[in-house]
Amino acid sequence: MKKILLTIIILLVAILASWNVGCYLGERNGDFTGLGSIIKKTHDLDTTIFELKVAGLDQEILDNQFGLISIKLNIRHQNFTNLDMYLVAPSGERVELTNCDGDDMPVKKSIAFCDTASQQIFTSGFPYGGTYRPHGFLAWFNNHCKGNGVWKLKIVDTNRRKGRGILIYWQLHFGKNPVVPVTIKSSPLPLIVVNCDEVSPSKTHHAKGTMQVIYHDDGSENKLSDSSAFPPLKVELKLRGNSSVKLPKKNYSVKLDSKGKQTASYSLAGIRPTSEWVLGSNLMDRTLIRNPLTHTLYQQMGDPAVENKLCEVIWNNQYIGIYLLSEKPDQSIIQSKLETGKIKEYGKQFVLCKDNYSKDQIAWNSSNKSLTPRSKNPRLIIKYPNKKRDAERALPEIKKYFDEFDNLLASPNRIKGDTTYRNLIDMQSFIDYIIISELSKNNDGYKLSSYLYRPYNGKIFAGPVWDFDRAYGNLASDSSWQKEGWKYMFLDSGATNGVPVWWNTMMEDKYFAQQLANRWDFLRKDILSDQKIERSLDSLVKKIEPVIARNFKIWPVFSVDRHGFFYSETVKNYTDELEFLRKFIFNRVHWLDAHVHDRYH
Repeated sequence: MKKILLTIIILLVAILASWNVGCYLGERNGDFTGLGSIIKKTHDLDTTIFELKVAGLDQEILDNQFGLISIKLNIRHQNFTNLDMYLVAPSGERVELTNCDGDDMPVKKSIAFCDTASQQIFTSGFPYGGTYRPHGFLAWFNNHCKGNGVWKLKIVDTNRRKGRGILIYWQLHFGKNPVVPVTIKSSPLPLIVVNCDEVSPSKTHHAKGTMQVIYHDDGSENKLSDSSAFPPLKVELKLRGNSSVKLPKKNYSVKLDSKGKQTASYSLAGIRPTSEWVLGSNLMDRTLIRNPLTHTLYQQMGDPAVENKLCEVIWNNQYIGIYLLSEKPDQSIIQSKLETGKIKEYGKQFVLCKDNYSKDQIAWNSSNKSLTPRSKNPRLIIKYPNKKRDAERALPEIKKYFDEFDNLLASPNRIKGDTTYRNLIDMQSFIDYIIISELSKNNDGYKLSSYLYRPYNGKIFAGPVWDFDRAYGNLASDSSWQKEGWKYMFLDSGATNGVPVWWNTMMEDKYFAQQLANRWDFLRKDILSDQKIERSLDSLVKKIEPVIARNFKIWPVFSVDRHGFFYSETVKNYTDELEFLRKFIFNRVHWLDAHVHDRYH
């Protein structure tokens, strides 16, 4: 009862205070204040929407002369990390303010968001108060966005218990000389220019837009002024990722807008023609090269690696940093290894992925549990056939073929008497997958973004490899930063998404383990020698060296102890990060040199 009375009193005070403040500031300082209320809390994670009418601005359209400067929230909540917050302009442009940031602690003071703030909201901790940089850029609103009209503040409380928070009032501040989008004129990297009506696309639908790739294959500087030579493509953009969607620098899926017709394929930045791409942000890979380095090494090993290019991206006239433009891994295999004309021979060829699952995907559970105690049975998602109707028709045949492999490897004890699984797989592809996963000590290896495919009436292949931002020591848990240990054997007792039993069982097969050791020895003599790895690493760093500083001016994430990524007080800048990566790689390969033959003795 006391809590209810206290809430009512707070609301009454808030209404009176915000009305008085709004009238006064709205007339004198370009401030517009809106009333708050209790933040909704339902099992469906409803969004609480607060509306604020803005009228009488000095300019109808916001630009670099007059625009939005900041947003202030007088908010109380018991657990700040449960809040997702977005600001939406009258014409629908949306900018993300927070996304489950910070610590599991309360917010008790007013907080404000401004692009020029020195502290970032996603790296800040308790106590909360003062002014922060938002996830997105308020500058996007000052790119000829309509200012007068109804602005909306959207708040989602992800904690499932009710009565956790209240917005007392919120305030928009408009004025002269606002922050405007940061742009660049040229780059030694390919320049990707995206224009999209939605400045922050969601995961649930594709936003319409255009994408232009300015790239001179002779190695000359790529200039915005050259844009007329590179016509923009109509594309559909979608937010991509799982845990990464909570970070401010987003990943995107990009595909050509086909308008219901057969989609053509295009070559962008020298990548072979395809109709779907990924713009990978790799925010917390503070070297920016873990993924391209892995793809380079994998390709040098002779495996079908995903083609990619480091690039710089300008989104709605806002420079958003260094990204990795790449093929989608499933599309890479479909185009290079499958006979797509034989789609009607359902199940004779396929691409699968062991990954997080969404309801719109066609998938099934393995009948054999992962080794991790709490882990569910591995979920196999059909990536090809890529149309839902075709995948549903192919599912029985794909499952029948894959189950034979799966069941043969269900128990380490069975391998001693039955090695017929060898006839079902391309052994070298599985060996190379293990080698690259162990060399990088990839925490997501084997259990997430783990691809398998079968060419037409062929064997099962492992690959291509994908997703290495939490590899090479860049994770603070699971002993991932240490050079020692086999990653395929790691059993996290609390994990719900574990390593499938296949990998452990194959390594119990002494013949398989010896073939892996022989392959490692062969690769270390040349392809994966210290000198060749060093050369590949240096080559990637040289490409981005001229533009590293401006990327980290937008995304200053050095010495950030957040989101489970590895943190050390001694790693303070790019040089330190690069040295950490270099040292980890060579400590790791030398540990493997000493232990790779242990598995078959």
